[in-house]
This record gives sequence, structure tokens and C-alpha cells, in this order.
Amino acid sequence: MLDSSWIWIVFTVIAAAAQTVRNATQRELTAKLGTVGATHVRFLFGFPFAFVFLAAVMIALGQEPPRPPLVFWPWVIVGALAQVAATALMLAAMNDRSFVVVYAYIKTEPVQVALFGLVFLGDWRSSRARRRTPRRRCSGLPPARCLRSQRWAFAARSCA
Repeated sequence: MLDSSWIWIVFTVIAAAAQTVRNATQRELTAKLGTVGATHVRFLFGFPFAFVFLAAVMIALGQEPPRPPLVFWPWVIVGALAQVAATALMLAAMNDRSFVVVYAYIKTEPVQVALFGLVFLGDWRSSRARRRTPRRRCSGLPPARCLRSQRWAFAARSCA
């Protein structure tokens, strides 16, 4: 049987390549349509596909679309406007600077999100993420039992 635990790597590489091609294509659109035009193409072109995908998922699951509370919508609008503005800024930067430099900068996004979350939201890493992963292996035990036995061993050592 084929081990599929590595398949995420293939999809990650394909997604990264597709994103690079999309951004490079948008850079060319910026020359023809301007920054605002290219930004609108990116979001308005994808909008109908989002509804088609939502409808397909709801039909496949046999459910009706979710009905989020009213407090949800202002956050969605703020997030959407921020995404559109960030895309416009990215395209404007690509127009003025090197594609490679701008692309390297936008790939720092996960680090920026973590820092903003820490500074503005006080979002620390969870205790589960801070906990050190045990380095020993439990041969023959399933992973859940191995972890439990190591926790008990750690607790016994701590109390001794």
C-alpha cells in the first residue's frame, strides 16, 4: 500500500507554484488595467466560484448554508477590505519594484500575523505548543498510549 502521509508536500509545492504564477500574471494585468483594475479582477473573478463551491459543499453534505450571527459580518467586511487593500499595495509595489523582492516580502506574512497577534491581541502560544515533545520512543505502543505513559512518567519524576 502506498504511504500517503507525504502527499501534503506535493500539494504545497503545487499551491506555491500556482500562487507565484497568479501573482506574476496579475503583475502583467497591472500594466494594462492599473492597480485597482487588476485588484478587482482578482477578487471579482473569484467571487462567483466561491458561491459555486459553497453550494456544491452544501449539496454534498445535505445541509443548508450556515447562518452566522450579525457580529460576524463587520469582521468579514473589515477582513475583506484589508485583503483587497493589501493586494492593491502588493500590485503597486510589484509595479515599482522587483517581483522577487516583493514576493519575498509578502512571504513574511505568517511571521507578521504572529507578531501582530502577540502585540495587539496578547495571543501567546498555547500550552500544548509550548510543551516539549518527548524525545523517547515507545516501541510497540500506539501514539496516544505512548504519550500518556510518558506524561505519567514525567509526573512521577516531578513529584519524586
